[in-house]
Amino acid sequence: QKYNLTYQLTIALFLGALAGPIVDPHVTAVWGKKVALKCIIDVNETITQVSWEKIHGKSSQTIAVHHPEYGISVQGEYQGRVSFKNYSLTDATIILKNVSFSDAGEYICKAVTFPLGNTQSSTTVTVLGKSISSTIAATCIAATGKPAAEIDWEGGLGEMESSSTVFPNETVTVVSQYMIVPTRFARGRLITCIVRHPALEKEMRFPHVLDIQYAPEVSVTGYDGNWFIGRENVQLRCNADANPLPMEFMWTRLDGQWPEGLLSVNNTLQFSSPLTYNYTGTYICKVTNSLGQRSDQKTIYILDFPTSTLPAMQEDTWGTVIGSAVGGALFLILVSVLVGIICYRRRRTFRGDYFAKNYIPPSDMQKESQIDVLQSDDVDSYPDSLKKEIKHPMNSLISKDYLEDPEKPEWNNIDNINRYQERYERPMDYYEGGTLGMKYMGGECYDDNEEDFVSHIDGSVISRREWYV
Repeated sequence: QKYNLTYQLTIALFLGALAGPIVDPHVTAVWGKKVALKCIIDVNETITQVSWEKIHGKSSQTIAVHHPEYGISVQGEYQGRVSFKNYSLTDATIILKNVSFSDAGEYICKAVTFPLGNTQSSTTVTVLGKSISSTIAATCIAATGKPAAEIDWEGGLGEMESSSTVFPNETVTVVSQYMIVPTRFARGRLITCIVRHPALEKEMRFPHVLDIQYAPEVSVTGYDGNWFIGRENVQLRCNADANPLPMEFMWTRLDGQWPEGLLSVNNTLQFSSPLTYNYTGTYICKVTNSLGQRSDQKTIYILDFPTSTLPAMQEDTWGTVIGSAVGGALFLILVSVLVGIICYRRRRTFRGDYFAKNYIPPSDMQKESQIDVLQSDDVDSYPDSLKKEIKHPMNSLISKDYLEDPEKPEWNNIDNINRYQERYERPMDYYEGGTLGMKYMGGECYDDNEEDFVSHIDGSVISRREWYV
């Protein structure tokens, strides 16, 4: 029996811990009004988060989340219409304002606990359309007309209802009423009664400005979500739209506390001292006029640091990263261009002057000169088959006069010298082996003409003024 009792107690405690939040299974709301969805979480475990979701078929939509560290978050279209009634995690009741027909459906209150996990309960909301009867906004009468007068209305807000009364003298009295649904949006609108009759030179117009009375519509503003420790000169404002005008504004706090430094002045709640954690809470503004009382509330969270510093730091960080990346890319491009230019210049650099009489080879090539005297194998670029077709005897391409003894007096003749100067030719040394070489020519002898080029038998042309390596 002892073990059985212990086992039963364990089961009871476990089932109690897993019991879902306490909610109202069915809630009825009125279109255009507000409704409270109760959710009380009674568990002995640590609550790490509470949230509300709405079921859409097989999926769900998160409405609001309350986290002990990150605060309250309201999602999407519910912002401004949904708020938590209390700041406590054990009371997750929410207030849904300005209810519409699309708000009908199933809602889930979910609590995340440690270490047992999730627990939840659901509630179903039914939205009723409040029957609002129309009322007489204005009456227009055209009395004892013969024939009956015609009455019409301008304004575009409602409908007219007309009736007529015929008297024994055949005169007719017409009564027309303009019917509207009274809302605060119709306040100050202009409607006009128009009367037409054959006896009138022109139609008669009777304008009327509507005066609609209603209870206060209240909203609390002034909290921007960035109230932090040490911030000064902040306040909440209670905005009320009512007719007749509001008679009284009253500020309270949900938990009943009133920290030092709070100052209520008509429709404003001033925080006269630098903000501290003591100002965290839900503040309520109640507004009263002759037709009723309405209220609104705002939950304030005091942060350690302003939220604006984080985006600024992130923006600066991104700016630094982007600037560094762009600078590094430009540096790499510049280095690549410089390396390319240096390599190109090294490839194109020629050691010596085109018009110099001496060629200075690189140090590793400074051996016995191979430029001044070319070997027969170096200049013999024709294949054997082509050599057979070209049957020129050795040195047949050289003028016979040139092969004569250069010591003869004819070579010293002035006419011969002039002849060579005009054609920019110079005697060529004859080498016994049949190898030909051309002496270096000075730059003063060159001119831009066709004779600066030498044609080869294969059709190629080589400039006399350029070095070919």
